Parts: sequence; C-alpha cells; structure tokens
Amino acid sequence: QLSPELTTSIETGLEMRFFNRRVGFDFAYYTSKGQDQILAASVAPSTGYNNAWVNAGQLSSNGIEVTVDAIPFRTKDFEWNTQINFTKSETIVDELAPGIERLFLAGFSSAGTYLVAGNQYGAILGGAYKREQTGTDADKDLNIPGGAVVINDDATSDEYGFEAVDPTQRAIGNPNPDFTYAVNLRAEYRGWDFDILFNGVQGVDALNSNIFYLEGLDNGLNYGTQILRRWQNPGDITDIPRFRFGSNINNEISSRYIEDASYLRLRNVTVGYTFPTTMVNKSGNGIIKKLRFYVQGQNLATFTNYSGLDPEIAPFYNAAGLVDGLGIDRSAQPRPITVLSGIQLEF
Repeated sequence: QLSPELTTSIETGLEMRFFNRRVGFDFAYYTSKGQDQILAASVAPSTGYNNAWVNAGQLSSNGIEVTVDAIPFRTKDFEWNTQINFTKSETIVDELAPGIERLFLAGFSSAGTYLVAGNQYGAILGGAYKREQTGTDADKDLNIPGGAVVINDDATSDEYGFEAVDPTQRAIGNPNPDFTYAVNLRAEYRGWDFDILFNGVQGVDALNSNIFYLEGLDNGLNYGTQILRRWQNPGDITDIPRFRFGSNINNEISSRYIEDASYLRLRNVTVGYTFPTTMVNKSGNGIIKKLRFYVQGQNLATFTNYSGLDPEIAPFYNAAGLVDGLGIDRSAQPRPITVLSGIQLEF
C-alpha cells in the first residue's frame, strides 16, 4: 500500500540592480528533502508485472542559479548586452526502503542507471578497469593473454601490459553535470540586431553504446574499424581486447564505455534588420508597424572530447512523464545544423 510523498523545501533568492539598471545580478538557492518517494521498482515475474509503484526511499536536492546581465556599452546608435547564467544542482539518494538494495531506472543490455544510496540520482553501475592481477583461481581467465583485458600504451607493470576488468557492480559514472552555463551576447546598431548564444555542460558522464556495439567483439554483427587494432598476439599494445565469441567478461559493462560528455555548443546565431518606422509607415499607409528580416543558424558548432555522435544526450522518460534514466547514449541522431531565414511583420 502506497503512502503519500512528503517533501519539505526551502527557496531563497537575491536580486540586485546597479548603475541605473545597466548591471543586474540574480541569485537563487533551493534545497529540498523528499521522504517516501514514489518510484517504479522491479517486481517478481510471478506477479505478472515488470514493475510496481512503491515508496522507494528518501531523496535530497539542492542547487544554485546565478545570472549576471549587463549593458557595458550604450550610445545613441549602438547597444551591447551580455547575459551569463550558471547553474549547479544535485540530487542525492539518502536511503532506499528496506529490502531495496538498488532501484533500476533505465538502460540497455546489462547496463543502466540506478538509484543507489549515497550516490546521485541515476548513477551508472558497472565494473571498473584496474591495473592489477591477483593470480587467484577466480582471476585466472583475466590473466591469460588477451583475456578480459584492455591494454594501455603505458602499461608495463606485467608481462602483457594488461589492465583487468573488475566485474564488481559499482557506480562508474555520474550522468548529472557538475554545472551548466550559458552566455548570450546581443548587440543593436541602427536597425541591425545581432544575437549569439553559447551553452555548455561540464563534468557529465555518458555510457557510450557506440563503443559497446562497435567494439564489443561478442557477436557476428558489424564492427567499427577500430577493432582492427585489437589484441591478437603476445606483446601487442592496444586498447581493444581480443575477439571472444559470445557473452564474456570482455563485454561486461564497465568504465571502458564511460566517457566525459562535457561540451560547449554554439546554440544560436541570429542576424536581423528592422526597417525604419518612417519607411514602413509610408509604404503600408500605417498598416504595418514593424518589418524585420533575419537569418538564424542553430547548433552551428560543438566543442567536446566525446567520441559519440552527440554529447547532448536526451533523458529517458517513463509513462508518467518523469525522468527515468540519464546519460545513456543509444546512438541517437545528432542535433542537425540548421540555417533559416524569415520575415517578421507586426500590424
């Protein structure tokens, strides 16, 4: 039987304006704690359902948002406006309900995002690469040439330079960014207007399924050309393990597939021209109040070290419309570069 969620929250803010409102500063802080959070949990197949709504545990959230806007230069014909926004927030799983060790949210294969006590919401679980070989019977398969390994160029600590996979499930990635930011620059000059928007995400992890499928080496599907450098003979130095058909520890979800998906994107550039009011009124007998032509470009450039198609990974949503999974790249189509033009009329 479900009990109601109980959430307590505090929000506070500060707004300041200086120099005849040419410089503005806005600051907001919030914190909240939710008890008996209602979430979907996996249940035994014998029930006839995949999951059920349960009071899963306690979550706590906090965050800040800072916005600075300024008009550093203004004359009769020219005005330049700058706005900078910075946001940092996190949601921590304080505890889960008794009997729930971890709560699966969304994923693919053996990978997924979970709720795990002590971690941020949607932690990515899996094994981790580690540079060690214990030599125990349990690790015997890890220590043979090409077995369950990734080989690094700088690995010289053992005969083969292997870095073994530790299959222990743990939090190997955080799909929640350390912070997000945006910079908007706008200028106007004698009817011309220029608008540039950058936005960025820093310190976010992604589970890159492109690597999993194109370098997995566990089936007869097509692979990426990078597997041509896989381990094949003793002494090979590479970052791709040997081919082993079928499910095997080489292809367990681990930190091998986790990448930094931080990025800075040139989100929007707009150039427009508004005809003088006197000219518009004469041509339209006062019917047309404003006539503006503009050209706009979207997603023109992205700066990132992420190897996937697009570092801006959309979340999963459940049937209730709530975020159910974060940071799992299933090779979604990248956002297109778009250039368009238009006419703006006001009557």
